[in-house]
Amino acid sequence: MKNVKAKYIYYIFFTISFIWSCSPKQSYTIKSFFFDGVPNPFLEEVAILEDSSQLSLAGTNNDIATVMVPKEEFILHEPYKTRDCSSCHDRNQMGKLKLPTPNLCNLCHEDFTITFPVVHGPVVSGSCSQCHEPHQSKLKSLLKQPTQELCIACHETHFSEENRIHKSVSEKICTECHDPHGGKDRFLLESGICYKCHTDFESKFKILHGPVYTQSCFLCHGTHASKTEKLLIKPVNELCLGCHESNAIFSGSYHIGAEKAECTSCHSPHGGSDFKLLLN
Repeated sequence: MKNVKAKYIYYIFFTISFIWSCSPKQSYTIKSFFFDGVPNPFLEEVAILEDSSQLSLAGTNNDIATVMVPKEEFILHEPYKTRDCSSCHDRNQMGKLKLPTPNLCNLCHEDFTITFPVVHGPVVSGSCSQCHEPHQSKLKSLLKQPTQELCIACHETHFSEENRIHKSVSEKICTECHDPHGGKDRFLLESGICYKCHTDFESKFKILHGPVYTQSCFLCHGTHASKTEKLLIKPVNELCLGCHESNAIFSGSYHIGAEKAECTSCHSPHGGSDFKLLLN
């Protein structure tokens, strides 16, 4: 009997010693699993007045609210910041989530399957935690990794093989053009995204070239990279003659002998003052 008690005492002593010898993060994880009210080492407690008009009464407990303020290096999910664990976790079910994702996330966040006609893969599968941390992160939007690292983890790139790379790609900001949750088509591009950085041709030209008018920039330009100048998907004349019938063009008096010239030597590819889009 004494041996059983001794083993039990030794087990308790060993467990306590193990927990207290862990790193602060691991120790907090273990302790908070078994006990409520364990101080979080990544938060610092400060006293904040509920109302600045109560400054004269700041000496009484009723006028001061004690809140947990995150350390600067972490961005905290609001329920985690306010220690409102029960908003996501069921205390009666050993801390299991109250609902499966994304149903749980959609209680507070926008349901992107309703917002967008086409949604990003992780959104379709309800895998919010594939990109976002549920509790805290050092990155904006509680991302698990920097934006580019997250995107490239699933989307393969071959941009190193190309000569000219779109600025946003070279600067590694995928979300400058793509919505990470959804869009109107499978490219998840925001409406009029090209005009976000490039000249607004509608104010510059009286007549717009067809692809410019329909905001179909990618009919002529590569979206990420190209071996051709201006990120064109083909050489200039191949692009132009792909839509404009060559026999009719070169049979006219103005174009006789112009087969070797580039169309953009005389015509603006984006717009002009008349339907011929001639350069001034």
